[in-house]
Amino acid sequence: MGRSRLGKEQMNRAQRITTRALLGGVLAALALVLSTGAENDKQVETQKKEVFPRPTGPYAVGTHEYLWVDQKREEPFTKDPSDRRHLLARVWYPAETVTGKEPALYVLDVNEYPEKSIYRKGQDFKTNSVTDAPLAPNKRPFPVGAFNR
Repeated sequence: MGRSRLGKEQMNRAQRITTRALLGGVLAALALVLSTGAENDKQVETQKKEVFPRPTGPYAVGTHEYLWVDQKREEPFTKDPSDRRHLLARVWYPAETVTGKEPALYVLDVNEYPEKSIYRKGQDFKTNSVTDAPLAPNKRPFPVGAFNR
């Protein structure tokens, strides 16, 4: 009986040591992941970032925002019954090269997005375009592309 009792005590002790070691490893891994994420967030917060590839074509890029209001439709996202439907569109186009102007930001007004929106993280991302740059001269019409986010 003495040997089987001693064996159980040793097994219990071994299980406790193993459990503590596993728990310690999990906590260390969690701390590493969290510290890496915090470090990345600090980098985004402290600098304007270039995250988009540079254009390789013959033209610079201009951008302009349009706000269209449909007076016939109610705005479904507000409680004000007199508010009309708004549509904000951003257009990018081939432009003349402009010197001395800062690149346009990807997110112009972070408050346009919900608090937990992923687009809030892009508030410091620079685009490769210049706001309201002059349209590039061309003898033929430029192609048009569109996307919705």
